Amino acid sequence: MKTRSCDYDKIHQIHPDTLMVFGIPIQSRYGCAHEIKAMLSFCCELSVAKLTRYIDNIFYDSKSCCCTIYPTKELELLGSSSCALNAIRAIALENICQFCFGGDIVSFDGEVYGKADDDDDFFQES
Repeated sequence: MKTRSCDYDKIHQIHPDTLMVFGIPIQSRYGCAHEIKAMLSFCCELSVAKLTRYIDNIFYDSKSCCCTIYPTKELELLGSSSCALNAIRAIALENICQFCFGGDIVSFDGEVYGKADDDDDFFQES
């Protein structure tokens, strides 16, 4: 029986690892099929809900098992209590195991594990 090598997780399963889905660029660090599938499902549901205009791009960091959803400036202007933000977060919870959105790191069960370590002031109320 073959065993997995240490670098198995770094082997690209899908090329190219960057795609455009409903106008949203998505990328998986190592081109992992399950990550791309999750992002595709997320984008499809965003399209049905007519929310794609609020997402700038999506990056799944295979190394940290966390998907970062980058919002547009339009969503930032709507603020942290907007219906669009809440709907996008709900769709992400249905499709992505662990994601960073609006500065929060959220797991599949909806629990917020902490703040993202970026310098973005996104969604901070003044």
